[in-house]
Amino acid sequence: MLEFIVGVFIFIFGACLGSFAMAQVWRMRARQLKGKKRLDSSEQAEYTKLKKILGLRAASDRSVCLHCGKRLKWFELLPVASWLVLRGRCSKCKKKIGASEFLSELALGAGFVGAYVCLQPSSGFDWLVFAVWLVLLATLTVLFIYDLKWSLMPSRPLYFSVVCAMIILICNILQGSLGVAQIPSLLLTLAILPGLYLTLYAVSRGKWVGSGDWILALGLALVLQNYFLALIALFSSNLLGCAVYCFNSAMSKGKIKLAKMPFGPLLIIGTVVALTLKDSLAQILPL
Repeated sequence: MLEFIVGVFIFIFGACLGSFAMAQVWRMRARQLKGKKRLDSSEQAEYTKLKKILGLRAASDRSVCLHCGKRLKWFELLPVASWLVLRGRCSKCKKKIGASEFLSELALGAGFVGAYVCLQPSSGFDWLVFAVWLVLLATLTVLFIYDLKWSLMPSRPLYFSVVCAMIILICNILQGSLGVAQIPSLLLTLAILPGLYLTLYAVSRGKWVGSGDWILALGLALVLQNYFLALIALFSSNLLGCAVYCFNSAMSKGKIKLAKMPFGPLLIIGTVVALTLKDSLAQILPL
């Protein structure tokens, strides 16, 4: 019963951070558009909607409706529940709030619970590692949403995710779960993920993949720490990318158009798949 109560509180905490992460996505997008010298018509319309939040503090980012500017009440800011009660619409202008807000809250809440179940922290050091994982998950959520919406990953959360991954790596070394025998596997992991994307970026001069892809892959490789898990993450992300591409082609009635696909979200999903399968694979493979 106690574990269930802890899980509920962790889910609520994760959902609250999911709401905050989505607020930061809109804030960073507004700053990005403000800093651009020239905006096209769609970007100008987007900036007109978002510039009202530029003067707000980080804690107040979601206190207004982005459409009509209505200041939201506290009961309209409850994670998950408010979106469901309001049916995804502003109570004043009735315009759609968007599913990304709801999904970010739900996904991060579930991710926090999953991290708690997998890590099962007991000592003070375990809780420290758990806290770093939560920060990393929140940062990856920001990168996931931003890249999915605008095919771009902001640099600050990108570098911060690498820092979090390095801290997790150091903690694993201190705990003894990563020793000298695992170093070759770690180096091969770095060659498979960030090494591959850095090569693609350098050869194509940024046409095939963006610079953010290999930096994100670096952080994810430091988390995976095993070349077989890296291969699973790479395979899963590419398989999902092919499925999305085929689906989009089918929806466009066979008119296939080569377009740059945001690969950051796919790589994050692939990493989640690899980490989910880690315990099962450890029973049959020397991970």
